[in-house]
Amino acid sequence: MARDCNLIDIGFQGAPFTWQRGKVYVRLDRVLVNIQWQLEYPDANVFHLSPLKSDHSMIRLNLSSPLQSDCRRRPFRFEAAWITHLEFQSVLRNSWNVAPDWNKKKI
Repeated sequence: MARDCNLIDIGFQGAPFTWQRGKVYVRLDRVLVNIQWQLEYPDANVFHLSPLKSDHSMIRLNLSSPLQSDCRRRPFRFEAAWITHLEFQSVLRNSWNVAPDWNKKKI
């Protein structure tokens, strides 16, 4: 079915299975992309993480190579004062309209 939709499994690193129950081990989860996505994110990679308190392992998708990521970048911080800025509502609306599929909710 994935092939019929022109989707590509980008593979993974880590444990070969994402679900385990008794003696049954299965890779349930995978990341499927189309060729345009793969061209846009050529260094993307998937990691199967160790299960914590579940029979199901989480997966992590990195869009860039770990060597390329800049660990020194500061994380995004929201400043409550931004809400009081006169153009806050219009900036927020415009940024959500750039990619409307990212957020289906309206302001």
